[in-house]
Amino acid sequence: MGAWCMASSSVVAQLIGATLFTLGSGCFAWQAFVDDWVDIFKTGCALWIGGCVVYLWPPLYNQYNKKGVRIGDLLQLAGMVAWIVGSAYGFHDDLDRVGLPVVRGGFLAGSVCLLLDALLQVLHAARTPGAQNEMFSVAADVLAGLFYMIASVLGGFATDIRLVRIGNLCWIPGSLLYFVRPCLALFAGERMSAARARRQG
Repeated sequence: MGAWCMASSSVVAQLIGATLFTLGSGCFAWQAFVDDWVDIFKTGCALWIGGCVVYLWPPLYNQYNKKGVRIGDLLQLAGMVAWIVGSAYGFHDDLDRVGLPVVRGGFLAGSVCLLLDALLQVLHAARTPGAQNEMFSVAADVLAGLFYMIASVLGGFATDIRLVRIGNLCWIPGSLLYFVRPCLALFAGERMSAARARRQG
């Protein structure tokens, strides 16, 4: 029962994290289209920090229970820490000279880590084929990583405002794709519970 509760808490953490990331992504997209963008940007950074803190739990849970690929868990942790540091510098007093360069670097580093983790999941799935839900989850993680890479590169380093806006918009689909894994896990859990109830009945 305790293990089941911890596993469920990991799914809930992913749902909460994806929600905060999606809200933060909306702020990042919005701030690219307005002149008075600083407060919107800071709101996005605050939401992003919250999402990262929550998302630290699943890899820590995996390590506690010795589940998953250790390198992948470390990449997830490193990615979230990089995003937290980058987001925190969004509140720096000297945003132009100090804050934004660290934000750009932190978001790029975090996105690289999470894309590498997703690609490792592909290699692991190729060696040990699993359930259909896991294949969909891995595909969603890869797509999310690609969208995050595009967002961090274009949104952070492009000089053409049109490319910056495209990049910032890419945070949104990347974050929405993070709902796939926990939602599939919830649906699978409901089906298992229903099947167990039928057997007991």
